[in-house]
Amino acid sequence: MSPTPAYWFTVFNEETWKQFSVLQDKVAAFPISREKAAHRLKPADILLCYVSGWSRFVGIGSATGTCRTARRPVFGGFPLEVPAKVSIQLALEFGVPIHGLLERLSFNQQNPNGWRYYVRQSPNQWPDVDAELIINELNRATAHPVRRARPAGVKRIPA
Repeated sequence: MSPTPAYWFTVFNEETWKQFSVLQDKVAAFPISREKAAHRLKPADILLCYVSGWSRFVGIGSATGTCRTARRPVFGGFPLEVPAKVSIQLALEFGVPIHGLLERLSFNQQNPNGWRYYVRQSPNQWPDVDAELIINELNRATAHPVRRARPAGVKRIPA
């Protein structure tokens, strides 16, 4: 019997999400400072894809391999990568804003600013209950898309 997959928060910025979106062979990339966490990712672990700046969840993926040194670093030169496949991939305008979920996230219950720790580092393992909330919201956003404006102060990145 396979172990239950772990849930991992994976952060992108607008530019790296666009790069990831068009990759044929998808990889989640990480800085060397997160090497210990990246090596804990196992095949079938779930990746919760989040875009900083937009403060939105935009996808769900799963690891298809283990952490390795990038053959050709992507996303600004991050040297570590985990091969992945994607099951949900939303355009930024259709992403799920984290601010609408904060009151429902378990790690935010005792500390209203607790969520900031969970979105600063990538990869970061998330509690199952919170990851399942995000997955449900992403499934809902896929079934019933709602276009949301670009957040104030977020500059457009050229295509």
